[in-house]
Amino acid sequence: MASLIDHPISFQIAITYNCNAACKWCVQHLDVIKWRQIDTNITEEEIRIASTFLRKYNITIGKLRITGGEPLTHPDFPNILRTINEVWKPRVRWFRTYSNGILPIPKGVPGRFSVVPLTSVKKQERFVPFNVSPADLGIEPHFGFVQECVQQLYCGRWFDCFGFTSCGVAGVLGTMFGEDCYEPLPVLMGRSSVCQHCMYSLTKKERHRITHQVYAGKIPEITKSYKEAIERWHDDPPKPRKFLERLPTEFLPGESQK
Repeated sequence: MASLIDHPISFQIAITYNCNAACKWCVQHLDVIKWRQIDTNITEEEIRIASTFLRKYNITIGKLRITGGEPLTHPDFPNILRTINEVWKPRVRWFRTYSNGILPIPKGVPGRFSVVPLTSVKKQERFVPFNVSPADLGIEPHFGFVQECVQQLYCGRWFDCFGFTSCGVAGVLGTMFGEDCYEPLPVLMGRSSVCQHCMYSLTKKERHRITHQVYAGKIPEITKSYKEAIERWHDDPPKPRKFLERLPTEFLPGESQK
């Protein structure tokens, strides 16, 4: 079967949205929302089944990042990492887990670790204010749904307990704005209706200009669309379908044995 894309691509796997911190301007917006209403811990079964789609469409993984939330809060973290290492098979000889450094890293788990201590988060000049919507500022998106953006090219496409999305922002962002961006198959491009609220849909120059204006107090840290989305989230928490609920019948657990 032909590949969905003709070059190795990067992937991120969010193994949980639980987090033991609330860093300002979290890329998953966990500074302003929480996934308390649903279990977001990924399972070994979901990881194994998702890997079958990569093989089915001949998708080659160039890089693989393990993230969240805080990955180390997953109750079965070591086994989850071993399963990912076994079945996702990135082209590089290792993959990387990103942590905030609060919890100790278990010994004997595969891959490398990148630790960003909470003290570094205080250096706000390093971070983009993710609760600012370009649409609220009257700026049209450039990337993500017509051509690949920084999130898709560098950070990679996304998989979590709800399914695949086009990047590491689309799933949570879509859920916040009432649009289900998840699919049971790997997603390669985004949607303009969601990308319009993402800072990474802008050019680097535009992101820097807006970021500096936020630091200077000229643009609010949370713009109108995000304020409304956060209020909706807290008033009526979303309940997106899980990955296994989205699967075609032939991929449901047990069907292949029938």
